[in-house]
Amino acid sequence: MSVPVIFASDIQSFVGQEETLRIARFCEGKIVLEAGSDTGRLTIAIASQAQRVHALDAPVAQSFTGDTLDQLMKNIKRYRVIDRTFIHIGDIEVGFMLMPKDTFHAIVLSSTRAARAILTGCCDVLASRINGN
Repeated sequence: MSVPVIFASDIQSFVGQEETLRIARFCEGKIVLEAGSDTGRLTIAIASQAQRVHALDAPVAQSFTGDTLDQLMKNIKRYRVIDRTFIHIGDIEVGFMLMPKDTFHAIVLSSTRAARAILTGCCDVLASRINGN
């Protein structure tokens, strides 16, 4: 029997309920990298299902209501998923390149900037493996 997904409806997000639930269920039991965690609605949902979620975001990202890091920390504590959530603060492009690529079962791209950075990084990793580096 699976654990219900936590949908934090009080946290503003561009990601709707149906998409949040679908992504969280996909992440069940996995170690997940979420790039672009914002204030945590999707992070919380993923953490409620995943073995562990590594949330990567910029140090001074802004959301609907101000600084995202402070809100993210409060939200993951309030929804009691802090034990499965690891926060990584830094430039998304650099952060992704520093993460061991074989660590994650899934990568969730929560912003256009994150998607561009991760996809560029994935292409670089694949190119280096093809070239034998």
